[in-house]
Order: sequence, then structure tokens, then C-alpha cells
Amino acid sequence: IGSLSYDVNFLGDTVIAVGRNGARFSTGGGDPDTRFSVVDSVSSSVRLDNDTITSVEVLGDTVIFGSKYGLAFSTDRGQKFKVYRARLDSLAADLVVSRTVLNSVQPFRYGLTGDFVSAIAVRNVGSGPAEVWFSGRPVDIGTPGMSKTWSDSGKFSMVSMNETDFAWNYEFVGDNVYAATNAGLLKHVGVGDSDTSMTWDTVAFVNDATSETLIAPGTPVYGVPRAGS
Repeated sequence: IGSLSYDVNFLGDTVIAVGRNGARFSTGGGDPDTRFSVVDSVSSSVRLDNDTITSVEVLGDTVIFGSKYGLAFSTDRGQKFKVYRARLDSLAADLVVSRTVLNSVQPFRYGLTGDFVSAIAVRNVGSGPAEVWFSGRPVDIGTPGMSKTWSDSGKFSMVSMNETDFAWNYEFVGDNVYAATNAGLLKHVGVGDSDTSMTWDTVAFVNDATSETLIAPGTPVYGVPRAGS
């Protein structure tokens, strides 16, 4: 690819690579050397195109970028973006509230909990809109947390489920959501819910034969990939 990349994904036969110099894509089967313009379609002052982008997810024509400063969402293969930022500037011409979906009473409860998006994952839930799970951490502003939204842009309402832990990775097995977090491997059961205080259980790593604890509770878990069943 020619430069440091934090994540790679595929949009048909197009390769998308993200890193310190924003998001790039391939043209004609070559290296991903053409840059996305990640600018909010409503306000051009709200943008991620020059920021470090750390993660990319693709679902059909939908492209989602996570970065140090928020989340960018496109439903037309990256032609236009909606940018959601946790970092608010009350002196800015646009208050970003309409794009960040923050609550004025509890400003980090509903939406991006922190300005750095550390994880994004997409779960298909039948014929309805897909769930988009993500996690935020504070770099300049906010708190740790895990949240989700939905893939239909007309219903981009974020629901924060956890305001103390942050995830590096998500995995889905049936109705189960697994999150590899700073507080261990967490598990939630549920599809299509919007509960703002979702219940998470800590997965115990215990030897079935000896009952010996293999990993102490609370030990950070950095990844949870699925392999078969």
C-alpha cells in the first residue's frame, strides 16, 4: 500500500485503506492512492478528510469511517458523508449538535462518548436496518463508552450502552454480542433493542476440567474473532 494503514476493507473490487493521512481507495485495481473527501454534506467545516482514520466498515453501498475525531457515514459509496463528532465547539458557526446527536443535559450519554472511535462493527438483523456498533474513547473530550446506531441514515440515532468501558473489537454470534474491552471480554444478548442501560456480563476464562481461572477478571482483552461455531 506504500504507507502505514490501520485498517483495510473492500467495496466491491475497490480496496479502501485508512491511516494517518485519511482514507484512500484503489482505482483500476491499483494501489489505494486516491483520497476520499470526508466532508459533511451539510456543513463543509465539519470534516475528517485530513485526520487520522483508524477503522473502516463496509455494508453494501454504506461506508463508515472511525477516527480520532468522530464518525463518518456514507450511504452512496463515499460520494457524500454525514460526519458525527463528539468534540463540540460552542463558538463554531455550526454547533455540530445536529450531526453529533448529543443530549444537552447529559452531553456524552447519547451519541459518541469520546472523540476517538476505537472500534466499528456491523451486524445484519434480518430484513431491518443493520446495527452499527462502535466504541469511543476520550482523547481531547468525552468519556469511554460503547454505542450503536443503525444503517439507515434517516434513523441515525445513537444509543450509549456503557459509559465506563471501551471496546477494541466486536463479534456477533447469533443474538450474542461480544466486546473485547479494557475491562475484559463482555457479552450482551439481544437484537434490535434500544435499552440505554444494556446488561453486559463478563465472560469467565476457566479450565473446565480443573476450574482454574486462566485469565483474571478485569484483564484487558484486545480482540474477539469468530472461527466457525
